Formats: sequence, C-alpha cells, structure tokens
Amino acid sequence: MLERHIPTASHALTNQVIYSLIEPLFPASRNILDLGCGKGHMTQRIANGLIRAGLQPATILTACDIVEEGYACAEIPFVSADLNQALPFEECAFDLIVSVEVMEHIHQFYQLIMECSRILKTGGVLIFSVPNILHINSRISFLATGFFDMYIVPTTDQKMAGRLCGHVMPLSLAYLSYGLRRAGFEAITVHPDKQKKSAVILSVLLHPFFRLGAWYYDRKIQKYDSRVYAENRTILTAMNGFDMLTARSCILMARKP
Repeated sequence: MLERHIPTASHALTNQVIYSLIEPLFPASRNILDLGCGKGHMTQRIANGLIRAGLQPATILTACDIVEEGYACAEIPFVSADLNQALPFEECAFDLIVSVEVMEHIHQFYQLIMECSRILKTGGVLIFSVPNILHINSRISFLATGFFDMYIVPTTDQKMAGRLCGHVMPLSLAYLSYGLRRAGFEAITVHPDKQKKSAVILSVLLHPFFRLGAWYYDRKIQKYDSRVYAENRTILTAMNGFDMLTARSCILMARKP
C-alpha cells in the first residue's frame, strides 16, 4: 500500500491534533473505524501511520460513510451506512473510533454516540471533532445574527448535506459531554485546535466579563441542584476557559469503561 495524501475539507490543524491523539493508541488498537470518512483523508493518514508502525492497515482499519462515491483510499475496506441509523457493525467490534467534523451533520447525534459505545470494546476510545460554537467570535455572531460561526441557514437538500448549510446540530461542549456521559463514556477530555487570532484578542479584552459570568452561572446551578453542578463542574469551567473561547474546533476524546 502506497502512502499518499488525500485532500480534506476540515482544517489541517484539526486533523493534526486528532492524529496526535490517535497515534499513541496504535499498539493497542487492532480494529479502527474512521466514521464519516469522506474522501478518506484521515483514513489514509491513519493507514500511513500503521504502515510506519510495521502494521497492515487493511486488516486493522475500516472506513465508513453514507456513500462510497469520492472515497479515494481504495486499499482500506469501506462500509456504506446512514449514520442517523443503527450502525452495521457488531457489538464490541472496534478498539478505536475516529470521526472528524461529522457530528454537526447528524440529526441523531445522541443515538450515534450510543451506537459508538455499542460497537466499541471495553476500554475502547472515541475521538471526534465538531465546530466550536463557544469561541467568542461565534458567540458574538449568534448575538448579532442568530447563527453560530460555521453554521448558516440549513437546507433540506441532501445533495448539499456536506456543506456548511448541512451543519444542523450546533451543540456546545456541555451537550457534547452530556451525550458521552449518557452513553456511558468516561475519562472525557477536551482538546483545542487552531486558535483564532481575533478571538484571542477579544478573549483577553473581555476576560473579566467571562469570569464574572462563569462565577454567576456556577452559583446559579449550585443553588438549583448541587448534584447537577457536581456532575458538570469540570465542563462548566472549560466552557469559559481560554481554549473554548478561542479554538476553531472542539475535539473530544472519551473511553468506554
């Protein structure tokens, strides 16, 4: 199998950060799924890494998306699937599932996370990225227009489902984390990618405002129910932290116990 580069619609740094999380997992991962693989950029990148590790990617890696048209990593098995439906894989089939800039297109996000849990082995890892609607430019965009950054007015035309107008699930970190916890995932970590320069400047200028807002909301939730606060404390802190106020994408990594 030849190493090659396949173009990607997602940002280069997003792919770089995700791959940096994947690569250390190669020794323990004998079944890997690229979920929503598109043309196969991450599929090929993982395959290249497996080759360098002395492994046979065609026996380890599987690519999956709704249609095979445009898929360019022919040596890696491809499975066609509607990600809004039950996934066509057996329980406990994979050690690692990777999904790059896919979840924002999915109507049944919470169900898909449950499906990922079902097909992961005990100790298996899920890594996925979505546009970060919490960076400060996105918050300002929503205030001014009613639309988050990377989300525009949606269309029902399925031919354009892969474009910005196909971004139909604008979930923030709190709801992404909820979906993972609801599906039984643990050890949830959040990783930023590209920091938007304008967001960095605005975050520094508005830092006192966000500190005050976070303090007020923490107190509000504690009064509402201390158990809810305890469950979400780490996420509440991260939501108004520098990474989430500046990063283009939100990358999450979680483990099935």
